Amino acid sequence: MLRLPRRARQQRTAPARARADPPLHHRGAPLRQQIATHAVGDAALDVVLDAYEEAQRLHPRADVRHRVEHAAVTSDAQVARIARLGLIPVPQGRFLSEIGDGLLTALGPVRSGPVRSQLAYRMRSFLDAGVVLPGSSDAPVVASDPLLGIADMVNRRTASGAPIGPHEAVTARSSATTSSAWPRTASPP
Repeated sequence: MLRLPRRARQQRTAPARARADPPLHHRGAPLRQQIATHAVGDAALDVVLDAYEEAQRLHPRADVRHRVEHAAVTSDAQVARIARLGLIPVPQGRFLSEIGDGLLTALGPVRSGPVRSQLAYRMRSFLDAGVVLPGSSDAPVVASDPLLGIADMVNRRTASGAPIGPHEAVTARSSATTSSAWPRTASPP
C-alpha cells in the first residue's frame, strides 16, 4: 500500500509529492494485467495517476481499464486526467451517508476551506467526463446493499441529513447503471 509521508497528509494547501514505487505499476503493465490502486486524497491520487501514466508510456496498450479505488477527493483536473487516461475510478456512494458526517468534518471549511468537501466522491463529474463509474460498496466497511448505494448517489446526504456535494448527484437511472452494467466493464478485458 502506498502511504504518503506525514507532511503530505497534514499539508492541505501545497501537498508534498510522494513517489510511488514504479515497479509496482510497471510489473503488471507488460503482463497485460489490470491494476487497481487505492487513492483517497488528491495528493495520493496525483501519485497514482503519475504511475499509471508512466506505465502506459512504457507499455502502451488500448483498453487498459486500470482502477483507482475510492478516488475520494478529486479536482476537476484529476477528473479530466482520469478520463484522458481511460482509468476507472471506483468511489463508494454508500460512504456519503455512512461516513459523510465525519468526511464533512475532516474536509470542512475550518480544516481545508469551503470548496474541498465539494470535491468528495464525485459522481456527476465522472459521468459527464465520459468515465465508466462502477458501483461499489466497499463492504464490509459499509452496508453492501446496492439499493442503499443507489439512493446515496442520488440523494447525497449524510446520516444527519447534511448535503454533501449536491451538484454531484446523479439520476436514479444513472446510479442503477453504475450498480448493474458497469461493474462488468470495470473488470479486466
